[in-house]
Amino acid sequence: MNWREAEPAPPGLTEAERRERHYGVFSFRTGNIYTAAVLRQWLSWAYGDSAPPEEVWQ
Repeated sequence: MNWREAEPAPPGLTEAERRERHYGVFSFRTGNIYTAAVLRQWLSWAYGDSAPPEEVWQ
């Protein structure tokens, strides 16, 4: 498997800020994808087959 950092840290962040915000830890800012169902859901959103929910939990 190859690693691809598709979402690099924005310019201007210090190395500590990058680590704190977990840049460079995952290929994308989704965090871990633990199940095939979650992967299928993310791919469905990415390919436009369905839309992600508009509701955001804080």
